[in-house]
Amino acid sequence: GEGVRVDAGYADGTVVTPFFDPLLAKLIVWAPSRAEAVERAREALSETEIVGPGSNLAFLARVLTEPEFVDATHDTGIVGRMTAAPVR
Repeated sequence: GEGVRVDAGYADGTVVTPFFDPLLAKLIVWAPSRAEAVERAREALSETEIVGPGSNLAFLARVLTEPEFVDATHDTGIVGRMTAAPVR
């Protein structure tokens, strides 16, 4: 959709070998405001499907709901805090 770009290293139907690059794709979003960009990212992630290897889609969706990320008060320790805390 508008303001959403996906850069993928694999095309539909491509076989991902055991030696794959773990960066399967990048999801890039743009919007006039941070709040709109976060919402656009949430929508884009909810429409994303990766079949085959495991992915971090659920974790990324969780990041986008973390109050400190939404409020832009996060720092580089957010991932450590999130992985140490129980899933809400």
